Amino acid sequence: MADFQTKALAALALNDIMGSEVNRPLQWTKLRLLLAEMAEDVNFGLGTAPQTIDMANAALTLVSAANVAAGERRVTSTTLLVDANGGSQNLTFAATCPRGTYIIVNTGGENIVVKNAAASTIGTIATAKSGMFAFDGTTLTSVGIALA
Repeated sequence: MADFQTKALAALALNDIMGSEVNRPLQWTKLRLLLAEMAEDVNFGLGTAPQTIDMANAALTLVSAANVAAGERRVTSTTLLVDANGGSQNLTFAATCPRGTYIIVNTGGENIVVKNAAASTIGTIATAKSGMFAFDGTTLTSVGIALA
């Protein structure tokens, strides 16, 4: 499957040739299929409704598997409402976590330390603040963390 940028360029190129009356029905069909595939890739199969996560005063690792081990939580959304619930805790993105852009909202009264699969700190989200993180399947990057 081509990456999102490649698909976007393909959609633009396909749009440029839409002026041809001969192949218009076929081109529209191709464009609709391409746009549907692009929309699926934006969410990477994850839901858009926020997922509430209670860390229960323990470190937690985000994964994509349905069968999770102790200390793991399956990710079902790109918007995570997280409460460390008892003390500053580590929230780690496993290498198997679904790729995407995540918004993490700290709904609790403690810091949430966001880490990558190698246990490196990517950012700390303070009480009642939020952060945005991009995960491409390999690298977790902080896009921004609310400071005020």
